[in-house]
Amino acid sequence: MTTKEAPNPAVYLTAKSPVTSLAFFQTETSTQDFLLVGSSVGTLSIYDCSIWRLKCSIKVSEKGILWCEGSKDNIFVQSRFEGLKVYQFSPKNENDACLELAQFYISHEGFCKGFIHEDSGNIHLFLPSDGSKLTICNFKQKFIRPVHSLNAESKFKNKKFGTLMASKILRENEVITGYENSEIILWNWRKNEVLTTFPVPECGTIMSIATSLNNGPFVIVAGAENKIVVLKYEENQFTVIKEHEITNAGIGVLGLRPDVPILTCGGWDHRIRLFSFKYPEKLKPLAVLDFHSEAVESMAFSKRPLRTGICRGKTCTAAGSKDGKISIWTLYS
Repeated sequence: MTTKEAPNPAVYLTAKSPVTSLAFFQTETSTQDFLLVGSSVGTLSIYDCSIWRLKCSIKVSEKGILWCEGSKDNIFVQSRFEGLKVYQFSPKNENDACLELAQFYISHEGFCKGFIHEDSGNIHLFLPSDGSKLTICNFKQKFIRPVHSLNAESKFKNKKFGTLMASKILRENEVITGYENSEIILWNWRKNEVLTTFPVPECGTIMSIATSLNNGPFVIVAGAENKIVVLKYEENQFTVIKEHEITNAGIGVLGLRPDVPILTCGGWDHRIRLFSFKYPEKLKPLAVLDFHSEAVESMAFSKRPLRTGICRGKTCTAAGSKDGKISIWTLYS
């Protein structure tokens, strides 16, 4: 009787320092795909996905990078304690591919990842800031205009939420935030209005949130404990439809694939777990990927199949770890 071997990544990259943020990116002026890699030492590295080689690397900050993401020809990078920087990326410029356009002091002492949300040509930045705050700004050219600051402790004055730990868009006007005290809040971010709150004590301190609109909307929550909790939002309230217990405590990152209903989880036990999300109430386990040697705390998905290189025609999942490696997977693609 033979034992089935665990799958290996299609590619792996070495960042030489713990990986804190990942994002796939394509510019307006190039058909190439790139992978943005943020590190705990404040370095942003950009890899060409056609050959999986380093295109350029820049020192953004002295502290770790919280998140990085690209839009059009711009790259947005927020670092712990040091704020947001915006770069113009020109892949054809071999000597100076990244030019700093602007920087803004929006400091966050925690580990929450922000993100970009685009609609009707507008770029909205969701930036973790002081304590429990999520600051929302519009970006245009080199400038940002504050829209709202979603502050849980100003809405609920007699309650302590602790640090903002996770945030994610649910629907066009709705964003989910998760906190150190194991609660989530659903906001209408355009109106700075709380729609509902929900405690998820099974997760402990919330570390990551994923959302799905297919037959939902659904919200998946995980954190310092060993539970993954799936919530359904209907009639203005959340209902728990599934709790799944894994072997070891600590889930650093969650993500849903854009092409197929698969939930991917990165664990503090260095493993990547895949679940079918076709039937969210079942959350059927698909695979456990045991490549990394330390906690997996960042993840990204290509929005479409790559067009060149050894992963051509495949939707890629990138996972980053404290071990300084980035694994690239094409399973179920």
